[in-house]
Amino acid sequence: MAYICDDTRDKPTHSVDTIFDTNSVEEKGKGGTDAEVDADTKANVRATDTVSLIPTDYKQRTNDAANNMIRLQATDCPNWDVLYEKDGVKASKLNSGGICVKGEGILPFAIYDIFRLVCTTTRMTELDTQMDRNHKIETLALGSSHEYFRWKAVWPTAARDMTNYSHWRLLPDGRVMIVSYSIVLPEVPEGDGCVRAQCMVGGYIFEQVPGGTLVRYMVEVSVYV
Repeated sequence: MAYICDDTRDKPTHSVDTIFDTNSVEEKGKGGTDAEVDADTKANVRATDTVSLIPTDYKQRTNDAANNMIRLQATDCPNWDVLYEKDGVKASKLNSGGICVKGEGILPFAIYDIFRLVCTTTRMTELDTQMDRNHKIETLALGSSHEYFRWKAVWPTAARDMTNYSHWRLLPDGRVMIVSYSIVLPEVPEGDGCVRAQCMVGGYIFEQVPGGTLVRYMVEVSVYV
């Protein structure tokens, strides 16, 4: 059983099954809102449920992306060069080419609280001050959605935007994962003045550890001028 604590200093007080309540999940459709995030993050699901509910068109790529993230973020993975360590956060760059970086550190909060924060679309610009705007385009199923992101221009380059498929799942060992990658949605063209960027894979893995939650974030992008 995986646990999510209210107070990480003490023994687990809530399990995934008691915090996540499927009775609160409502029918989803176009124009996802933060109310839907509340519903999604209270779903009474097993690890196998969060995999089986992936839409068929996305299942293979999503599972491949998730497995690749787990492999690359393993503690003993040799594929990373450390860029720096500061204030308890370690930043690294993939040494096999491309633009792929990761950050990791322990936050003194429960998995559930951190997960809720990063899943709340209206808080994204607080977490990433370079982000100009974002919104959920459509909720496809429990834990799966289409999302739009736009980042501010940094001279001399243009602003960037992207449309992503995002998915969260419970892992059998109790960790929680969010994985995302870019997709083409004809109904969502590039924004005015933007260059469409591509996220090859990105997301989080949350792991409960003594003192809080170990947060690992990784992103691989292809950016054009």
